Amino acid sequence: MSEQNRHSVIKGISWNGLRVAFQAVSSIVVMAILARLLPPTDFGLMAIAILVIGLGDLASSLGMGPAIVQKKDLSLEDIQIAHTISVFFGLLVTGAICILTPLLVDYFTFAGLENILILLSVTLLFSAFGSIARGLLVREMNFKALFMVDFISYLVGYVVVTVVFALLDFGVYALVFGAICQSFLMLCLLLFFAKPPLRFCYKHAIALRLMSFGAGQSATGFVNYFAANVDYVFIGKYLGASALGLYSRAYHLVALPIAKISASITGVMFSSYSKNQHKKSQLKRDYLMVVELTSLIIFPILAGFFIGAKWVILGLFGQNWLEAIVPFQILCLAGLFKCVFNLAGSLVQALGFVYAELRRQCVYLVQLGVGCFFAVQWGLEYVAWVVVIASFFLYIMMAQLVLRLVAISWFEFFKSQQAAIVLSALILIVGIVFNRLMLQVEGLPYEISLGLFIVVCAITFIAGFLFLPKALIGTMPNICLDKVQHKMPAILIRYLIRFSPHYSGMY
Repeated sequence: MSEQNRHSVIKGISWNGLRVAFQAVSSIVVMAILARLLPPTDFGLMAIAILVIGLGDLASSLGMGPAIVQKKDLSLEDIQIAHTISVFFGLLVTGAICILTPLLVDYFTFAGLENILILLSVTLLFSAFGSIARGLLVREMNFKALFMVDFISYLVGYVVVTVVFALLDFGVYALVFGAICQSFLMLCLLLFFAKPPLRFCYKHAIALRLMSFGAGQSATGFVNYFAANVDYVFIGKYLGASALGLYSRAYHLVALPIAKISASITGVMFSSYSKNQHKKSQLKRDYLMVVELTSLIIFPILAGFFIGAKWVILGLFGQNWLEAIVPFQILCLAGLFKCVFNLAGSLVQALGFVYAELRRQCVYLVQLGVGCFFAVQWGLEYVAWVVVIASFFLYIMMAQLVLRLVAISWFEFFKSQQAAIVLSALILIVGIVFNRLMLQVEGLPYEISLGLFIVVCAITFIAGFLFLPKALIGTMPNICLDKVQHKMPAILIRYLIRFSPHYSGMY
């Protein structure tokens, strides 16, 4: 990796990290507020609507955004043709959603679903018009602009609108209006920052080349998205909106660190992988570093979620969400596998093997679909276990593909996750002790218990990261400390030199 490209990647990860850190924290705060203002049934109804709209969103732009990121030599004509394709399919899919809405309502038998789907379908047009602008910003690694886009649209378009309408007793429509305002504001900001050429243009030969990647990427995204939500379909159909609301909040909370933290890295790395797609040794080093860094953050978070599920669910959402605790714990196990196999997609797509990924995602989808069909009759917990088993198999299948493409051994692959497993085990042990101590305390509000649990886990993570031996924790602490040592106070540097096995003391 050249020095210039390395600087761009680090800068991109920093801005992307800031973007998704804001989204993660604000999402948790907003979830906690809305869970106390709206019942589980409203979230279940919205979950089905978002499932349908999300599938439409994948088809609406036909993967033109990623296609212009991946294309090595991009011309103005390429951009205009990609924009034309994106808008055309956006209009097509929006119309299809409106026509098919009565059939979807008959399948799920949820009152009010028809109006919600028709209202939300307008977000597909906003997404189609903005997909090329976002793709250009990603290609240029302008993650500062993307941070501003997501920050403003989420805070103003979704948070403010949704909370205000929820306080005004608009029920599920508070979520609907928030999603529409966020999507529209995001489009305006993308066009402002990217300033893409919006002229319509079409040449069949160029369109076919763009669609050869875009359609494969879109198909992979479609299968992946449906696989990630097929459990929602069966729960919504057979257990009802309330059960789906409980499950969807638990699933969303588990997926939040995976989606946000992984996205801060994979969004940058897709562009970097594409630029270095012929340098296999560099791809190998970069991928292993990404797996180590991402798992080092997400595994301990999921371990904390698992052992402190009672404090997390009741402290954030309140007593009405008690039945979500056990599914939440089970889904944390699936999150460990999802964290890693999600990282493989950007590398595989950058190398152009989108259909190899698609085949594996199809196997995953079939496993989930068949498993959920039989498990749903026994309740949410059994559906969650199906997700764990299917996620494990996809973890192995995607690892096998990446290891073959860039010549990584299984030992190197598992070694990159060692530090994350050690820190997760440490948090589990400390969490067990914390839970036993909390049994002796009566009447303490769950919100305070959650706050104490977060502090204890944070201290445990930092202590383990800084002071466990290199044989267990690897070299990532060295890398992180060397990057920030010039900003640390002298007294902390002296302390680390004396006690930490990771600090080089080069400053």
